[in-house]
Amino acid sequence: MFRRHDNCTCDVSYVSEKGRQNVHTKKWTKEPRKIEYEKPTKRMRVEAQAREAEILEQKRLTYGVRRYIIKSIDVDDYKIITGGKGISQEVNDVIINTMKKCEKDGQFVISEISDKISPSNTEGTPVLQIEPMVNGLLRLNVNTEFLSGKSLAEINEVFAGTERNLAQTLEEAIVHESGHAILIKGKTAAQIEVLYKELEPLGKTVVSNIALKDGVECLAELEILRYRKTPVSKELSDFYKKYMGREYL
Repeated sequence: MFRRHDNCTCDVSYVSEKGRQNVHTKKWTKEPRKIEYEKPTKRMRVEAQAREAEILEQKRLTYGVRRYIIKSIDVDDYKIITGGKGISQEVNDVIINTMKKCEKDGQFVISEISDKISPSNTEGTPVLQIEPMVNGLLRLNVNTEFLSGKSLAEINEVFAGTERNLAQTLEEAIVHESGHAILIKGKTAAQIEVLYKELEPLGKTVVSNIALKDGVECLAELEILRYRKTPVSKELSDFYKKYMGREYL
């Protein structure tokens, strides 16, 4: 029970989820919510700017005509990058068709294609290269300089003459790169770094010379053997299943 004192001007109110009620007049009023904002700091601004840049980069790289739909590369995308570079139609067809087949089989998406490829310090410049992007997306880098002016037979001959790799054709080289894509699809840069460090000492001599380098290359080489439907030991099959997330055969 609330009771006024002499000459009372006090506001005695009952506050609930419905609002504020004056206990004397019984009138209800809505209680305005007091919103407290955290004072921005320099670190918060930097983080917000970095996040915004990441979102914009993702949209630039992966969104097609229909916004917010992640699209894989298509023939038009490929032609934009390789057009005028002197790459034969039969070579282009092998790259596009094989990668599409690998995308479907491996449940990954190549969302961008580029002709910028990072050279290796010890092994020369790759012909093809899978590169992780923001938010677990993937880019296919194509060495247009190497492919330019060569027939498919000439390119396949180069691969067939390489002893350290399993790939004997351009098609199998693409399958090798798809193995890298399956391994890192959907992972952040930090997760990939941890994974690569874990796989670094896990190369296998029984697959190929490059497979001895580390577990990452071994898994990519196993992807070629799987593509050929070549049986392997239980050790290798289990190794593949553990890191690739699917059965070997």
